[in-house]
Amino acid sequence: MHIACVTAAAVALAVTSGASAQTASEFKTLKIVVGFSTGGGYDTYARVLARHMGRHLPGTPGIIVQNMPGAASLKAIQYLDNGAPTDGSVITAFNPGTITEFLVNPDKQRFRFTEVAWIGSITRDLRACYAWAATGIRTFDDLKTYKQFNMGAPTRGTSSYINSAVLKNMFGIAVRHVMGYAGSAEQRLAIERHELDGDCGAWSSVPPEWIAAGKINPLISFSPEPIPGLPAHVPFAGELATTPEARDVLGILMRRTCSAAPLLHPGRFRPPALPPYDKRSMRP
Repeated sequence: MHIACVTAAAVALAVTSGASAQTASEFKTLKIVVGFSTGGGYDTYARVLARHMGRHLPGTPGIIVQNMPGAASLKAIQYLDNGAPTDGSVITAFNPGTITEFLVNPDKQRFRFTEVAWIGSITRDLRACYAWAATGIRTFDDLKTYKQFNMGAPTRGTSSYINSAVLKNMFGIAVRHVMGYAGSAEQRLAIERHELDGDCGAWSSVPPEWIAAGKINPLISFSPEPIPGLPAHVPFAGELATTPEARDVLGILMRRTCSAAPLLHPGRFRPPALPPYDKRSMRP
């Protein structure tokens, strides 16, 4: 396992002692709560997982996907601590950018990642930023001279916001943040309507028809590893950073690359502890 993945798992994995919980074999239904609206990348990943996960769990439970958008998936995370059953029958798929926000501003987060159980991640977060081709921006050098590049995000702290903030504060790109989108589906509609100029996100979740039709131009990669389908000429952000401090910051931020859609379930149980069997059986 890469050091990056170990670090991300260590950030989110901390299981407190726990509960008179059911074992996974007793579940008739397992609910995946997605912190974003329908049609976006997180929703798609969760629904694909829901198709197959049940038959790999003891008792073959039914899998339900529930969307709970709000505060860049923080609402769905906080649901684990306020309202969700504490027997492990509810798990949450959320934006890993909230982990970074928790580390940077722990006093502003009422939720504690040290009080939930880490299940795993649906996929790896191999991220890149792109421009809508109609803007005329074809390369990262073009982006550097663009007067105002409008980028959307649900709120501060999301992965897309963090990437766009790096473009602005580290590389001097004239990014204008437009906040309040419920999820990536709404952001993509805004891009097609020319309300936004581009986005940063997992390259695997970019609409394939956009790529095939040349509707977008990839500009910069935030993954130190080659991204499948991303043209080889697209520069890696770490190679563009000019100072050791900038490279260190990027190194910390990119340690989330193994956690595109991480999964949590409540870790606040009463003794005796939730058996490790339950967590292992749920891991994708």
